Amino acid sequence: MVKILEDIINLFFPETCMHCGVEVERSGNLLCFGCLSDLPLTHFSFIPKNRLENSFRGRIPVISATALLYFYKKGMVQQLIHQLKYHNRQFIGTFFGEWLGEEMISSGRFGSIDLIVPVPLHPDKEKRWER
Repeated sequence: MVKILEDIINLFFPETCMHCGVEVERSGNLLCFGCLSDLPLTHFSFIPKNRLENSFRGRIPVISATALLYFYKKGMVQQLIHQLKYHNRQFIGTFFGEWLGEEMISSGRFGSIDLIVPVPLHPDKEKRWER
């Protein structure tokens, strides 16, 4: 019964890709297949001594570090982060968090985690957000 109701709602209000606006094939998908395949994945979870880990070398002791995506100014990742942070689209964070978590588990490089660093708000925008 629930599936039928979801199908009827989706008929009149189809879910669309958060990046390009094209209708997504499956309910609950954040991005269409084309945009998913265009995401700039780092694959750092599977690469020992990756660029992120190396960037910490000599600064602080880091055993393993990872990031799911590369960030490019005015790119798809920036648009999605903007939607998450400033338009209360928390499901975007959940989507990428679950994806990164699955990747980290399957890599076998992250037995324990001491710190997760979120993407911070710019101080000016944080003040506006608090109002």
